[in-house]
Amino acid sequence: ERALRFVRFDVEALKRKAAEAVEAKFCVKMSKIAEGSHNKIYHLTFDNDKEAIARIPCPILGPSIISQVIASEVATMDYCRSKFRLKIPRVLAWSRTAEDREAIGTDFIIMEKVDGVTLHSRNHSLIDEELDTPLIDALVDMELRFKTASFSQIGSIYYKEDVSPELQGQARKLYAEGVEDDEFSERFRIGPVLDRVFWHGGRDVIAADRGPFQDFASYLIALAKLEKTWWSHRDHSKTSPEDTALAIELFDKIIAAAPYLSATTPELNEIVFWHSDLHTANIMISSTGPAHITGIIDWQNLSTGPYFSKACLADAMIYRGDLVQAQPLLWIPCLLEAYDELSPERQKDAKAQLFLGHRLGRYKSRVYDADPLRRDAMFENGRVQVLLGQIPLSLQHGGLIQLRSTLRDIHGYWKDYSEEIPCPFEVDESDPDKLSDEFWAVIEYERAFEKLCRRLLALPDGSIEGGNFEERIEQVRKEARAWNDKLGPFPFREGGPLITI
Repeated sequence: ERALRFVRFDVEALKRKAAEAVEAKFCVKMSKIAEGSHNKIYHLTFDNDKEAIARIPCPILGPSIISQVIASEVATMDYCRSKFRLKIPRVLAWSRTAEDREAIGTDFIIMEKVDGVTLHSRNHSLIDEELDTPLIDALVDMELRFKTASFSQIGSIYYKEDVSPELQGQARKLYAEGVEDDEFSERFRIGPVLDRVFWHGGRDVIAADRGPFQDFASYLIALAKLEKTWWSHRDHSKTSPEDTALAIELFDKIIAAAPYLSATTPELNEIVFWHSDLHTANIMISSTGPAHITGIIDWQNLSTGPYFSKACLADAMIYRGDLVQAQPLLWIPCLLEAYDELSPERQKDAKAQLFLGHRLGRYKSRVYDADPLRRDAMFENGRVQVLLGQIPLSLQHGGLIQLRSTLRDIHGYWKDYSEEIPCPFEVDESDPDKLSDEFWAVIEYERAFEKLCRRLLALPDGSIEGGNFEERIEQVRKEARAWNDKLGPFPFREGGPLITI
């Protein structure tokens, strides 16, 4: 994990580049302020009292495509800032050319520093509707703006000059047929999709069709073919022949079903841009008082896609505490049965968590009132959304079993997709009890993993914020010793099962 995030670069050269970008003579101070799964973040101050943020991408993004990822992110930020009038930091400098990369030793983005703090840092103190209503209002408004642009293809956003010549021509317009051109039509293009599912885990070195795609079926077929190739060429010492055979069988079924899995409602098939990674660390808010959004800071690996496949609820509104949980469509948050046995301090914490859990309901009500189509996308096409979420996690413990279960659901409800054409694949009905037992064993493992994350105050990728690192590591060791191996492998270990990408 650490090797995948190690980046060697010229610190002094980065300081000089940043100073030039803010019209300063020199950088006074540079300090690391965050290190996420995919980037290292630095805060720089200068002799003219200006500030900037530098982002250095990690190799885990896919060494062969890092420059492409940066180019698309810069274009996406520019487009969304200008077209949708969103609060997004302005990019001051970035590694557009090979000379830029050689000067620093790596790709980079230097951008404005956004005022305020992350939502993550204030979330537990926003336990009053007067404090969090501006946040909910701003999120709903931003997501509604995404619906105002209908694109021609499924892919990622680039500057016109950063895509291949055949994608620059008028035959590949930015917007969908019938949509009037605007000031952005000539500056931007839709290019190859940069969804991490197409590139992670060594997939970046596989020659494959990555679009842009004209429709959802083409997208899904290309993705399934890539997965088949990846599983076929995977180190067989790390994967059983049975798992490889099952994976190839499942992806063949996806390829067969793909032409029929688009939405039946035309509006749900419109190709839109969506920010699918709106978690609490990506949202900047005012440091005190009501939570007004001051900026959205991460626009990496995002893309356009059919509304039914993109429309979701902002992750920042989904609360996962150690005393209360709130998940979309599943249950209403409530206090633990053992609430009365908690200490007064923990009871206070539980009530705060309950407020955060109920925030999801308030946000959902606002979303569905303003955009009823979102509910249709999540309910009517829920199985396809689940399928898309499971494909990149097929290698994790139980991942293939869950993928198989979702395909069984699609087979069972096939008339929702086509009343005229029979389902193009069969499912194994020889031992339904065995299949059910395997599925519920995976669910039990996932529940144990979620409880582990809550106890450790860790994200699914293992990252943590705050606290003494050595103390947290010791806590992980204790959890590992207490883990029930009958459930499956302990998640937080080198070479452990992949939980996120």
